[in-house]
Amino acid sequence: MDRIPYSGLKNVKILDFKENCGQLEILFQKNSSSESCPSCKNLSSSVKNYRIHRVIDKPFSAFPVSLFVKKRRFNCINPSCHIKTFTEEIEGLQRKHIYTKAFEDFLVDLFDHMGYPTVYKHLFKFGSSNLWCYCG
Repeated sequence: MDRIPYSGLKNVKILDFKENCGQLEILFQKNSSSESCPSCKNLSSSVKNYRIHRVIDKPFSAFPVSLFVKKRRFNCINPSCHIKTFTEEIEGLQRKHIYTKAFEDFLVDLFDHMGYPTVYKHLFKFGSSNLWCYCG
């Protein structure tokens, strides 16, 4: 699988999924084993470390789903490059954002047709009421 169908995330693979307290948790990461340095454009497959982040996505069913991304940090192999480490980027997840482009479009569409209290009630039924601190 090279994408998570409803989220707009592309070139990713699912590493693990499990049910936790009535919620489906999906862990994914980018498909590629190497990444291009944003400064010097050299390919690197030297992974320094990784972090797991929660990704906020639009609700797609009555069953709550949480997405988690395993983002890798790479060492640049070019000794003259001024960037020593860099983080991989995933298509559909903007740089330095924890929510997908699909979630952003979903919110814009909701606010075009509803007021804040109605949007809050709508997202609450998906278990998404705690997301307001991330997208405000």
